[in-house]
Amino acid sequence: GRLDKSVYEYSRPCYPEVIYIQGALYLERYRAAVGDEPFWAGMRQFYDMYRFGIGGTRRFLDTLDAASGYDSELHARRFPSLYR
Repeated sequence: GRLDKSVYEYSRPCYPEVIYIQGALYLERYRAAVGDEPFWAGMRQFYDMYRFGIGGTRRFLDTLDAASGYDSELHARRFPSLYR
């Protein structure tokens, strides 16, 4: 399912499952697809860029993609509002 809805669009019991569990599983599958080194390089870069601010989901995924060479349009299924 989608991981990009507003917090108010998820039911109360559904929110932790979708955001915390499904979000973590999405990142784990992403890391497995691109490899540990590029994944963690992107994570470090995002942290360095936004550690005292707010980066947002699209910037986070774009930073990971830039470090790994992943096709960011493949995120569109899970984050359709970010990839219109």
